Amino acid sequence: MKQLKRFEVEKQISRNSGVLKTLIAFNHLVELETINKPIAVSALGFLYSIEVFKVSFNPFQFFGGLLSLLLILCYLMAINDCFDVEEDKLKSKYTNKKIVVSEEISVRDALLVSTIMLLIGLAISWFVSELSFFIALLIVTLSTPYSVPPIRYKQKFPFSTLGEIAGSFLPFIFGYAILGTIDSRAVVVTPFFVLTQVFWRLIHERRFRDIDLNTGKKTVAIVYGEEAAKVISRICVVLAVSGVLILFFLGWFSLEFLFFLGLFYLFGFGFWYYLRKYIPRVVYNAIGPMWGAIFVSIVVFFLIF
Repeated sequence: MKQLKRFEVEKQISRNSGVLKTLIAFNHLVELETINKPIAVSALGFLYSIEVFKVSFNPFQFFGGLLSLLLILCYLMAINDCFDVEEDKLKSKYTNKKIVVSEEISVRDALLVSTIMLLIGLAISWFVSELSFFIALLIVTLSTPYSVPPIRYKQKFPFSTLGEIAGSFLPFIFGYAILGTIDSRAVVVTPFFVLTQVFWRLIHERRFRDIDLNTGKKTVAIVYGEEAAKVISRICVVLAVSGVLILFFLGWFSLEFLFFLGLFYLFGFGFWYYLRKYIPRVVYNAIGPMWGAIFVSIVVFFLIF
């Protein structure tokens, strides 16, 4: 009800302003819960590079890198909705998700605004470092065909799941590359975020299995069953945790980085997946969609002080 009231108020505000109306509608396309994870992972990548190369904290590089990634993520979410209009209308029968593209904003305007955000994001990443620009370009190159015809591999299993998995290790590499270099450590650490993303993705597929089944989308949970998805996700967790601990004892991770890694898992998995039923709804609704920003704030506080 509150969300519907907010939409009505914003409609009144933007009635006489086409540009404002377009921007407000575009804002509805951006799902904070989707942005949290890649932004937090990117912050971890930057934090690890600071630890490896033992350089001082540069706010311009850090915030510039996160801003460029944020704009690119906004672009990717927007174009996904642009080419998912009919699918989203079908999903809306089973969820409370509001249809934005075609109702609040035209496909043309959504594509225009998202393209502008993409270009600004890429430009900022270039000023941050040339390497981060090329990683950002790689993210765009691999992620755009996920939604856009004629490839649109989100509809082709198992490429749909594999595409989602790639959404975690690339932001880590991006964050690491903000300083302008990638070494063997980044390559070795990155697979642990792949395992983490597999776990994360399979939780999502199990949670939305019925909706995916009704809309005809194929996932691991549908093709191989929920039990198989659960077993695979648990194996990935064991491998990821074991690998992180081994690297810690080998001296690859400091105690401080291990703390932030644990904090990331606590925010990303503990609170919002396993402990959510014990958290007051008011607290969950207020903090849940913003956990990535909270995590980044803690990282910044640590780097400054």
